[in-house]
Amino acid sequence: MKSKLGKAFILGLLVMQLVLATGSVAQALSPGVYYTVQRGDTLYSIARRYGTTVTAIAQVNGILNPAYIRVGQVLLIPTGPAAPPPPLTGGYYTVQRGDNLYRIALRFGTTCQAIAAANNLWNPNYIYVGQRLLIPGYAPPPPPPPPVPTVKPTVRPTATPTPTPTPRVAVCPPWAQITEPTVNAKLDGAGITFIRGTATIDNFWYYKLEFGVGEWPTQWSLIEELHYAPVVSGYLGDWKTGALAEGVYQLRLVVVDKTGNYPQPCQVQVIVER
Repeated sequence: MKSKLGKAFILGLLVMQLVLATGSVAQALSPGVYYTVQRGDTLYSIARRYGTTVTAIAQVNGILNPAYIRVGQVLLIPTGPAAPPPPLTGGYYTVQRGDNLYRIALRFGTTCQAIAAANNLWNPNYIYVGQRLLIPGYAPPPPPPPPVPTVKPTVRPTATPTPTPTPRVAVCPPWAQITEPTVNAKLDGAGITFIRGTATIDNFWYYKLEFGVGEWPTQWSLIEELHYAPVVSGYLGDWKTGALAEGVYQLRLVVVDKTGNYPQPCQVQVIVER
C-alpha cells in the first residue's frame, strides 16, 4: 500500500515539474505574460493595466470579437515590443444610416473581422453614421476624367447679298405701253436711249413720244417725229439724252386715232445722269 502511494506521489511531482517546465518554456517563447480573465474585466481595462492595446491582445490570442471575453479565460498579454503591423491597403467608406459591419463587409467582399481589425474596433456591433472605415483590399474607383470642353466652331457671318430689285414696268393701258426704259431707270446722259413697247389702237393714225422735265411737267417736248405705223411689243424710237441736264424726267407715249382723239397715254419716270 505504501509502495503504491509513493509511486503516485512521485508521478505527481513529475507531472507538476513538466507543467511548470512547459509554462516556463511557453512564457519564454511568448513575448508577454499570461493573465486569467476576472469578473468585470474587458480587453480595454486589461490592455491599460499592462500598457498594451486591445488590438495587440486580440491578435496574439486569435480573438475575432474583442468585445467578447469570458471569466476564467487565459490570455497571453504581449508586453515586449510588438512587431510593426504590415501597412494596410484599401479604401475608405463612410458609414450610412442603416449600415452594419456585416452589410459593409458583404458589399465590399471582405469579412467583419478584417474590417474590425483594420479599424481597431473594440465592439464590432457599434458603428455610427458618418464614421470612416478602412476597408482592407478595397480600391475605390478612380475619379471620372474631367469633361472635354466642347469647342464650338466659329461661325462666320455670311454676307447676305443684296437682292437686285426687279425693274418695274409702268402700269399703262394695253394700247399704249412702254416696257423699256423701266420706272426710275437711270439713263446715260451722254448717249441714246432705245424705247420699246406697244402703240396700237382701233382706227390707228399715229403715235408720238414726248418728254417733260421734273415729276410734274407743265409742258411736253416731242422726241424725234410722229410715227404712223402701229407697234406691238417692239421698237418705238430713240431718245437722244446727250443734250439734257441731269435730273428727273417723264417719258410719255401718246397713241392717236384718225379722229384726232387719244385715250389715256403711258407715262414713265426716268433719271438722266452722267
